Amino acid sequence: MFYPYGDFYGDSQLQKNDDESSAEIHISTAFQFFNQSHRSLFVNTNGDLTFISALSRYTPESFPFQRNASVIATYWADVDTRIVGDVWYRKPRCSFQCILATDGRYSFVVFNYNLTQWTTGTASGGNSSDGVGSTPAQVGFDAGDGIHFYAVPGSQTPGIINITQMSNVGIQENLYFVLT
Repeated sequence: MFYPYGDFYGDSQLQKNDDESSAEIHISTAFQFFNQSHRSLFVNTNGDLTFISALSRYTPESFPFQRNASVIATYWADVDTRIVGDVWYRKPRCSFQCILATDGRYSFVVFNYNLTQWTTGTASGGNSSDGVGSTPAQVGFDAGDGIHFYAVPGSQTPGIINITQMSNVGIQENLYFVLT
């Protein structure tokens, strides 16, 4: 299930860009991400959300990524919206979506996928005509503590293009995770 998005729904849109991020977005309820409590986040054009600072790295890295870099990767790849596509968010939210939910104690993330036709941007060694190549997208999360991380099977392989056929809840195109 892909949630409706756009101006009509009150969403904000990142300007067309390559490897940039939103300004820091403050959230009203603290989001518990394993042993960390966050009151703000960044929406990064390259398919991820970060809590500590923006992330402009366009070539995805394997998890664990690096200490003190809390990342939720809906589809971390070299995204260039100057060519095609848009990144929308609704404090917070975005053809793939990342939904964060919390009650202040327990935190969850939902990844929704509608259509994926590429795995790698050109700056990461991808072919400009078909979007596949060197370093495919990373999907998962990393708390930045070297302990709490998860990469969806197929991450950083050509098979990640089939993410729309995957599920961990029996609903194709959806992945749900408990992050507390």
